[in-house]
Amino acid sequence: MIPEDGEWGRLKEDGNWTGIIGLVHSNKADVAIGHLTITPSRQRISGQRIAYKSLDESLQIIGEHITEEDWLTGGSGNKIVVAPSKFDDFTAVLGPRFFFLLEYGQEPYATKRIFKETISFWNVGLAVRKQFCCKEELIKYIARILNNGILEKLYGDELFKTKLKFNWKEFEKSKNDALSIRHLFGAFILLGAGVAKLLSARATLTPFIPKGEVQTNPSYQHAAFPNFRKERGLSSVQFLETFDHVLWRCLCGGNVSKIKIARVNLIGEMDHLRLRTMGCSAD
Repeated sequence: MIPEDGEWGRLKEDGNWTGIIGLVHSNKADVAIGHLTITPSRQRISGQRIAYKSLDESLQIIGEHITEEDWLTGGSGNKIVVAPSKFDDFTAVLGPRFFFLLEYGQEPYATKRIFKETISFWNVGLAVRKQFCCKEELIKYIARILNNGILEKLYGDELFKTKLKFNWKEFEKSKNDALSIRHLFGAFILLGAGVAKLLSARATLTPFIPKGEVQTNPSYQHAAFPNFRKERGLSSVQFLETFDHVLWRCLCGGNVSKIKIARVNLIGEMDHLRLRTMGCSAD
């Protein structure tokens, strides 16, 4: 039997119950099967309730910003509860975790993000009519199902089916991804290229003034020193240090009273490096 109102069961102002709890209360049904939470008011009208999933009682309050939605689909004779496939932005749906896992799948095969945090805890069970004849037998077989792990096995099988029918096209990827090395890959490439170009540019120093010569001849302004590093097997840093030492000897070894500028080519820009050495002055 399926209730016409499609509800689990709530107490109305006139004292009657709706949904499947109402069918048990009116003796139209002996047992109400579903994800029914055990509350004191429901226990009073249905006699004994058999809990098949027991959790601690919650002390938390959900709040006032909750709206009721109709999740029933199908015709009037076969309406079933189906969770919505799409949510609006900034919308959260409250419900049992095991139900959401069956509807939306388990990570990573899930179309929705299901929070691990629990808002409230309830005992879940079956509603039984007070005058039901086979109450003890029902309790015995439910206990066997729980103790033998049959319920857990059935739930695991249904959960596995959600992985088989998972559609990656419906997967809603999070817009806020965690920062990974992939996001920094471009920055590392630019950094490496910049360092390589810097070292390559600093290895080409101009001009080089031979020993005893004065920087008066324009031909010396573009002189090169190409084979010095190669012949001595020097690294870029060693080459620069050695070149500075040789340049100092060249500048101060001759009769030079004033040296104006020694230029260094750095990444396409001409920076002016002013040298101050013993016996030589620089502007």
